[in-house]
Amino acid sequence: MNPFEKGHQQPGDQKQSGGGNPFIPAELRALPEAIKQQRMSGDTVSQWMQRCIDADITRRPAGPHGREQTHCPGTRIATQHLFEAYAADCKQRGVRAVNYQEFGRACTQVFGLVQKCNAQFNHDEWGYPKGPVRRPHGYDVPTPEVWQERLDARLVSRSKNPRNRRNDG
Repeated sequence: MNPFEKGHQQPGDQKQSGGGNPFIPAELRALPEAIKQQRMSGDTVSQWMQRCIDADITRRPAGPHGREQTHCPGTRIATQHLFEAYAADCKQRGVRAVNYQEFGRACTQVFGLVQKCNAQFNHDEWGYPKGPVRRPHGYDVPTPEVWQERLDARLVSRSKNPRNRRNDG
């Protein structure tokens, strides 16, 4: 039945969501559901990122004295710290972590280019300097809202590119 025929009414939920709107492509109407599905079945890096967004924090494994390291989104975090948090999450869930380079590529897709961190990141978990002062590389991890948008964009672009449809974990 033509939706433009006289007397034809769309159900209220279709009017609200564009479910029956002939001007909104079906691909766009299904986008939120596709993203939700991609979030649950994404690669291990995307799954870890989603858990960090949901928790509003990244957690690194506890050091020798049992102190867990945490980092809040909205700050620059050393790549090594992010990778340690990711690898610990994979180990806890019993899945294989991708290598450091693959992890870095995923971070660059979501966070942008790698940056130099301040020297303050070159301290051990107790606050003591470790060797010569070096400025490690890291990423500007955005707020959870921005992070979610970027992760969703990465998931959509990966699902559209057949070369990226491989099992990373």
